[in-house]
Amino acid sequence: MKLISTNVLVMMSLIAFTISSCKKDNNAAPSFDETVATEIQTSDDVTLDMFDQVKIVTNNYPVLNGESTSTVATETVLKPSSCAVVTGTEGNTWPKTVTIDFGAGCTNDKDVTHKGKISAVFSKPWTEIGATVTLTFENFFVDSVQLDGTKTFTNNGVNIPEGTYSYSVKANRVKITDKGTATWSSERTVTWNTHMTPFDPFDDSYSVQGWIKGTTKRGIEYDATTTKDLVKNVSCRWISKGAVEIKANNRVATIDYGNGECDNDALLIINGHSKAIKIRRGK
Repeated sequence: MKLISTNVLVMMSLIAFTISSCKKDNNAAPSFDETVATEIQTSDDVTLDMFDQVKIVTNNYPVLNGESTSTVATETVLKPSSCAVVTGTEGNTWPKTVTIDFGAGCTNDKDVTHKGKISAVFSKPWTEIGATVTLTFENFFVDSVQLDGTKTFTNNGVNIPEGTYSYSVKANRVKITDKGTATWSSERTVTWNTHMTPFDPFDDSYSVQGWIKGTTKRGIEYDATTTKDLVKNVSCRWISKGAVEIKANNRVATIDYGNGECDNDALLIINGHSKAIKIRRGK
């Protein structure tokens, strides 16, 4: 029987190592750029979801806008989730603490599931310029993403063009947990566009601009700034337009959310090269 030479054995070992390395590369974790992009998507998505909740509760309980306690909401307003129990809306005293309790959870018509509690402190009627609403959370989840920390919305008043309203949003060390914990702080402006159809909220849209600074679940620190306003239609679950520039680990990337189509498609652009990604949030 012929003996296998040492050179052949070394060569076979190198081939085996190369194959093994290739397999590991194929299963490697996403690049940090994509990981950061995913978590920024989540923070933007959650911010607009919280604005939705403020909008829904003020639409359905006109007393929060300073109207008479006997005023009845119109039939076309956006409805709270079926399991949401809203308390604290009675009377005309301010500040007013409103609790939105989703209990064990339910799924709305956009296929988004909420559970747990939101506490919303209104400084004064929400339609007044300078009014604030501060949100805190108790065991609160949006889908599988747990949200903690403080978000404050401020009514900046009516914008030009007519029919648009501006709100400042400040997030202070907000924490999200979904297979790990990420934190962020941010200052943004949300513009609500009614399209001059006040009795049809379903054609309304929101746009967002501003900055966010945070740390991902993998410990990566980043800064991000909107370079094109992020746009989300009330009737759509997803942010469907706009762009965000991300800086992390001395690299720069851009998330491009598209041209307005209601879908979860986006592009991650790094050094002029683009990769199609999906906007995702845990389910």
